[in-house]
Amino acid sequence: MADYIIKDIEELIKSNRGDLQRLSHIKDDFEKTKIITLSDRKYVESLASRYLKEAPKEKKRDFMKSFQELSFKKPRMPEPTKESLKPQTQESATPKTEQTKLAEVKSDSKYSVQKSQQQSSLFAKQRDWKPTGSMSSKKILLIVAPIVVAMITIGIAATQFDLGDFSNPINTTTKTTGLSIATDQRSYNKGDIISISGTSEASAGNEIKLSIQNPDGKLVWSENVKIKSNGKFSTLLIAAGAGWNADGEYTLNAEHGSLTNQLKFDFEA
Repeated sequence: MADYIIKDIEELIKSNRGDLQRLSHIKDDFEKTKIITLSDRKYVESLASRYLKEAPKEKKRDFMKSFQELSFKKPRMPEPTKESLKPQTQESATPKTEQTKLAEVKSDSKYSVQKSQQQSSLFAKQRDWKPTGSMSSKKILLIVAPIVVAMITIGIAATQFDLGDFSNPINTTTKTTGLSIATDQRSYNKGDIISISGTSEASAGNEIKLSIQNPDGKLVWSENVKIKSNGKFSTLLIAAGAGWNADGEYTLNAEHGSLTNQLKFDFEA
């Protein structure tokens, strides 16, 4: 599955689309570890759908057109030959054999026509079907789909990352204040999952306060995260909601007792 993503990355780099430094980093990481994170996959797919992938719809329409022509094309009846029109005689068995073959062809042709009619009837029923009830299926999908997508996204992220320790953070701070924080990427798009982790050497309780501010200094997210006995902490959040509507540099803040630290990352709404 990752092979087509790598091909898309190469095409995007050639066409100078997206964050070239990030695309190169994703490609290098995959060649080393054979793993692509969920946020990287979503980033590449969003660029590819915007700049590269325009032809599949046409291919799909061409396929359906060929399928319909093949399914609804009536079989041609074989033209009778002079031999088949000759009267039957008891002395010759050849005309009887030809008549038998002609009957088999007619039977097969009748079956093919019946099958085509059944397929046509089935497509017509599917096309004419309408939902019943007080609420239409479109409204139900509009309500349920975002909830399902969010649950699936968080579930996948939880299976790919150990919530107690992110072993491969990309954006990190130096551990000079006794409190270090890190994110799994240097930049994010709207709807991406942000993975935050770090370590604290302070003994001021087992919770650390984390918060994020947008470029205007407005608080867009905050959470008190529990710290393990070894001083490590981690959490996940989705980059969406109130305040996540401006492109630019966002600030991650961490406070644990008298220790504080900050980390910058880029965001594209």
